[in-house]
Amino acid sequence: MPHSLIFASEVLRELGGHAAADAMFADVSGPFRCIVCGGLGRVGSENPASVVVTVVRDGGDQSRDVQLAHASCSESKIRVVRPIMSTSRYAALPGAAWLRPADTDPAAVLVIARHMPELTLADDPNSTGTFLSRLIDHGFAMLGDPDTPLPHVAGLTAWHTAGRLAIHDRYGEVIWDGRLPSSHAWTYAALRARRLGVVVATGVQLTEPGQARGLYTAITSGRAAGAAIRLAEPATSSSRRRPYQMRSYAAGAA
Repeated sequence: MPHSLIFASEVLRELGGHAAADAMFADVSGPFRCIVCGGLGRVGSENPASVVVTVVRDGGDQSRDVQLAHASCSESKIRVVRPIMSTSRYAALPGAAWLRPADTDPAAVLVIARHMPELTLADDPNSTGTFLSRLIDHGFAMLGDPDTPLPHVAGLTAWHTAGRLAIHDRYGEVIWDGRLPSSHAWTYAALRARRLGVVVATGVQLTEPGQARGLYTAITSGRAAGAAIRLAEPATSSSRRRPYQMRSYAAGAA
C-alpha cells in the first residue's frame, strides 16, 4: 500500500481490514483525479491522498465506489449517498446553453430546468426540496449568485458527438441527452476548459421569452443547484467568436 494514502479506521473496516486494503492498493500509482475539486494528484508524491468510499444506496440495492481525494480537499471517510441524478427525474427535462463571463469557473453551463417550482430555502431553511436534494447529497452546491464557482462532482461525464450533448453517470446510464448548442463561444469555452457546468433549476420555463430572467430569479431565490463535470471526447472546435445568445432545446430533440 502506498505510504502516501490516508485511510480512516472506518474506511479500513469497510474495505475488510489492513490486509484487504494492502491488496487493493498494492499496485496503485501515478495520477488520479480528485473527487472533490477535479484537479489532478499523484499517488506516491510528497502530497498525501485521502481514500474516500462512496456507498450508493438505491432502495434495497447498494454499490460501493472507492476513490481518491487531495488530503487538503477531503479527509478519508465513508459517504453514503443516493444515486446521482436519477434518469427518470431529469432525462425528459428541457435544457439550455448558458455562457457565463470568461472569469467564472466553468464558463460554459448546461441549464436543466422544470417549470414547476418547489419549496425554497427562503420558504424552509431546512429544506432544499426533493427535486434538488439528491444533487446536494452528491456535491452539487446551492447557488446564490450567477457567477458562483461550481464545485467538481465526480461520476458524471458530458459527451458531445454527432451534434448532441449527453450526460452519463459512472455506470453508463444516460442522464440527459439533447442537441449541442450552436454557439461557437459556448462550445469553445467548454472545449478549452474540458469541463462543463450543470445547473439544475426549478420554476423556470426555458421555452418561453424571459428565460434568462427566470433563471436569475431561480438562482438568487434558492431554487438552483450547480456543479462542474468532466467533458470527454472533444469535437473539432472553432476559435471564431460571435455574439452569444441563450439557446434552448428540448431533451431528446433531434
